[in-house]
Amino acid sequence: MTKSELCYDVAVQHIPAQGYKMQFEATKEECAKIAKRLGLRALTSFQGKAEIKRGDLICGRLSFQAQGEQTSVVSLQPVALKVKDSIDLIFVDKEPEEASLEEIALIEQGVIHLGELFIQYLSLALPDYPRNKGEVFESHEDATPNPFAVLKKL
Repeated sequence: MTKSELCYDVAVQHIPAQGYKMQFEATKEECAKIAKRLGLRALTSFQGKAEIKRGDLICGRLSFQAQGEQTSVVSLQPVALKVKDSIDLIFVDKEPEEASLEEIALIEQGVIHLGELFIQYLSLALPDYPRNKGEVFESHEDATPNPFAVLKKL
């Protein structure tokens, strides 16, 4: 695995029976690297926490919030970004053969890469088509006539 912008790795063998908890707040440098990776104008804050429990399965919950700026797909102007999300995960050593409704995260060589998981789930929580309030994409008809328009009459 390549080095992540957030390095919060947990060795499974070091997770105590009562569970593991952690919190983080990304530094300005980490935020800048994550913003570049995710194509954001800026990421001004990114905080999260994780709780992992051991039992028959290794389960966890990641919660995070982030603020920053994206670019409007309509006007290319800055759009304020505010994201808050949480996800429940089951950590496994290998990909399951059957599809499951639960979220699955891989344990790589006995390590859970929490930092990378936070970044991946932040990317999934971002708006697909960010735009400012009131912005609407307006389609402008092409002045060139469509050569296939005559086929509509048939």
